[in-house]
Amino acid sequence: MNLHDDVTGSVVYYEDGQEDTYSWDVDQEAEDSLNAKIDLVMRLFDETCSAKQNLAIRLKFWSGFTYEEIGFVMRISRQAAHRLVKRGLKRMKDRVDKNPTLYKELFTKPGEESE
Repeated sequence: MNLHDDVTGSVVYYEDGQEDTYSWDVDQEAEDSLNAKIDLVMRLFDETCSAKQNLAIRLKFWSGFTYEEIGFVMRISRQAAHRLVKRGLKRMKDRVDKNPTLYKELFTKPGEESE
């Protein structure tokens, strides 16, 4: 099966020659807001977490690795991989909790008025 995506829809081509097409409307403001929040989270990980915590978190949540797989890649135990992720996320949470402006920036919906 081959798949071609564009900004507003997709076409799926099957081996038997048939195809399915579907589309959706893209809310550009919401997409831009989400991309800005993702960029902010990535910067916060880089600034807040150690290099090992950062790698373990990215492997866990962006690549979908299990703790066993993270341990294998990083040459540490499964328990150590779990601790790296847990401590890195706690550091991020503590930083966001201590900064109301950062909290609002991360958790305000697009178009929602900030107080």
